[in-house]
Amino acid sequence: MRAVMVGASALTVATARGLIERGHEVVIIERDAERIDALREELDCGLIHGAGSRPSVLKEVGPSKADWLLALGDDDPDNIIAALVARELGFGSVITKVEDPQYQNICKHLGLQNTIVPDVEMGRSLADMVEAQDKTSLSTRLKGDLRFLSFTAGEDHAGPVKGLDLPADARVIAITRDDESKLPDDRIEIHAGDEVLLVVRAKRARRLRQQLQKSEQDDGEPGT
Repeated sequence: MRAVMVGASALTVATARGLIERGHEVVIIERDAERIDALREELDCGLIHGAGSRPSVLKEVGPSKADWLLALGDDDPDNIIAALVARELGFGSVITKVEDPQYQNICKHLGLQNTIVPDVEMGRSLADMVEAQDKTSLSTRLKGDLRFLSFTAGEDHAGPVKGLDLPADARVIAITRDDESKLPDDRIEIHAGDEVLLVVRAKRARRLRQQLQKSEQDDGEPGT
């Protein structure tokens, strides 16, 4: 998998390190030349000096060859612009980080489905832990050859969960709609725009991700 990251924030570096350790290719775009020089000693990845919100810079990394574009810089407007440009250039999937929750609705209106607000999400997880509702929420990981996979449902995904063309060793485990997550059953139906979370065997994950992304792009929906 090839991931392109815009903005060399602390979150970017931590995410890049994790992906590199798992054998994935990472490219980081950063406008601060000194920061780029420092990262050369820290990370074994591609580094590009430039503004990640500029189309000419994003084109350098080859949008068609990238599975993910993660806009994780420290400036919310820059992240939003970078994500929008990346989506138009044809990057497989886009994740946008914003620190100010006020930008979350703006991202939603702009069709940036995969938007994260780190402080809000961490605060919710910590509150759950303190309340003892989910003591393992920060440490639970899938073991063995299982992987999580999520996608934004398009028009051709709409309908009963069992209507999805999934491998036999993949399962839908949650559907999120209007900021509410539900466990799927025989009665629930998928709507266009839903966030669908799957568990799938690792050997199937890449091909299934590509299949789902292609469906999203054919529908004119942003990838996840």
